[in-house]
Amino acid sequence: MTQLYSVSYVTNPGGITEDAPVTDLLRVPVSTISPVRIPRSYKGQLHLGGKYLFETTGQHVIFESRLEQDALRFLDHQRSVLQVAAQPIMLKFSFNGKNYVHYPDFLIERQCQRNLLMNVRTKAYVSTPQAVRAFSAAQSLADALGWDYETWSEPLTAMNLNLRFLGGFRFRPYGFLDLAPQLLRACDQPIRLDDLCERARPEVLVRPVLFHLLWTRCVRSPAWPPPLSLSGHSRSFLSGSLSASHELRSV
Repeated sequence: MTQLYSVSYVTNPGGITEDAPVTDLLRVPVSTISPVRIPRSYKGQLHLGGKYLFETTGQHVIFESRLEQDALRFLDHQRSVLQVAAQPIMLKFSFNGKNYVHYPDFLIERQCQRNLLMNVRTKAYVSTPQAVRAFSAAQSLADALGWDYETWSEPLTAMNLNLRFLGGFRFRPYGFLDLAPQLLRACDQPIRLDDLCERARPEVLVRPVLFHLLWTRCVRSPAWPPPLSLSGHSRSFLSGSLSASHELRSV
């Protein structure tokens, strides 16, 4: 049985708020939340942290592991993310009569959707007693506030490798404004990538523009059910057929 006690969080401006009722979070914009806990580097650590630069929001978001970095990349590719707060709150709760503290990994504000509270853990960890009680508390918090909750674990290897590849082209490349309209017009009918690249020159500029259009979902492969479920490794889509997406954005 999970019982929620209080939350602590940091806002900018505003500073630290400690041991507040959980409902206080309803009046705090995600864009103002700063990390309540800063990950520290130490000798011998097994994980590698850093900052991920979102293409959709332009903000740097801290991560504590490569798995968290992958989760942020998937969120960035969804195109609906407005703001992401890393390490947003410290949650005090009790589980089966004992008191605990939990730090959820991310709080995400989404366009036309409810806020999403997310934890990122390996599949091997999610069934441990520590994970069960922490995730139970996070789910209870999300339910109390009308948010969605998700525990994110390793995706399919092929999907992850492909998205890592496309993530390298998430920002507009040189020549985008000139080449993107040509590529989109050529995608009115299904066309192979190599044939498409022959419609515009130079190819050294065409491919980065095309990969950016794939990242932004302006073009798609019919064989790809969202959010990019691919079979094969990062080059598996290079010989596939491409067509204009139903969700084309103006360029």
